Formats: sequence, structure tokens, C-alpha cells
Amino acid sequence: MQVPLMHIQSPNGYYDGWVITDHPLLNHGIIDEGDAYLTPMMVAHDVIEHVNGWQNIGTVEDELQALGAAVFTRVGQTEVTEHGIASDVAGNLEYVLDRQLKTVCTHQGDEGDVLNYISQEAARIFYRNACYYGDGREQKLNAIHNIEQVIHWMRIGYRKARAKYKESGMACSLFHSVQSVMEEASKYVNDYEPVRYILHYRINKADAWMEEHHLYR
Repeated sequence: MQVPLMHIQSPNGYYDGWVITDHPLLNHGIIDEGDAYLTPMMVAHDVIEHVNGWQNIGTVEDELQALGAAVFTRVGQTEVTEHGIASDVAGNLEYVLDRQLKTVCTHQGDEGDVLNYISQEAARIFYRNACYYGDGREQKLNAIHNIEQVIHWMRIGYRKARAKYKESGMACSLFHSVQSVMEEASKYVNDYEPVRYILHYRINKADAWMEEHHLYR
């Protein structure tokens, strides 16, 4: 599988990072403050844990599925804590204050206990933050009612990851292979010479490598 990438520096020179160049959302990975330039770990997350494909990144539902996939990929290998995923879920609840998630229904399987814990922890974190910051508290607290749908979407992502990668250990190894390749490539980037990168990875071998195309050579 292949992912087209470029390494970009912000005009003010303060930020730099990776961008998926053919992403349908313009300037995916870039905001003015530079906070969303993709790091090697973020690239691995977008490529491995967004199980609907990086081409479909951009909706809250897809991000929640990716968090469910992260539970399979990295929580299952103790790479990330359940509390860490719950914090991300709480953060995503901010995006559903004024809208309803698309309604889906799933039945609890063997992933139930960990997702139930994450949903309870996410609601607790969200409630605490809403009370602390105060602004729009009642509206924010109402968003907790979306937590059931949040877990349905995470369960779908978890199951898609399990179907795609079969074993969490294999998925975690592939995640680290992609991250390692991106970290190595980051050491040698030259933002003054435009280079188009192609990230290659193989699920069955859990390996990854980078191909470079120098545009002006």
C-alpha cells in the first residue's frame, strides 16, 4: 500500500511537518498555528488506525473509528493507556455539541469491557472540564448524551481493525514500522528542495519503507 507525502515548513519558519499530499481535504494537516503538521506518530495513526483509509479522513465518525482501532492496535499492546484514549474521546465530544452523530447500533462483543471503561472515563473527563471552564457548561454537559453513539462508532473501528490486521501485535508492529520510517526520513528532509515521498507498507509483513522523488532533478 502507498501513501503520498511531502514535508512542509510554515511560511514563518516556526513549524514543519508532514502532509498527505493527495488528501481530499485541502491542506490536511496544516493550520496557521502549526499545531496539526503531522509528526511521524500522527502519520502512523492516519495510515494504520484510520481503517477506512486516509482518503476518508475528515469526519468525527471516522475519527472515532480510528480511536476504536487504536484500542485494538496500541491499547491491546499496552502502548497507550485506556485513560489516554478516553481523553481523546472527551476531546472529540467537543465537536458534536451542535450536531448529532450518525446513528448506528452495534452489539457488545469481547471488546466490551475496555470500551465501556473508556466511555465512562471520557464522560468523567468531559464533565470535569466542562465544569472547570464554565463557558456553555449546560450545552457541553448535554454532549455526554452522545457517549453511547461514540462507543458504537469506536466498536465499529475496533472490529474493522481486527478484521484488517487479525492480531493486535501485528498491527502494533506495523504502526511502529511506519513511525520509524517517518522518523528516519525526518532527519534528512530539506524544505528548500521539493521532494515528493511515497510511503510503502505491507500488512502481511508489518514492514514499511520510503521512496523519494526529487522534483527538480
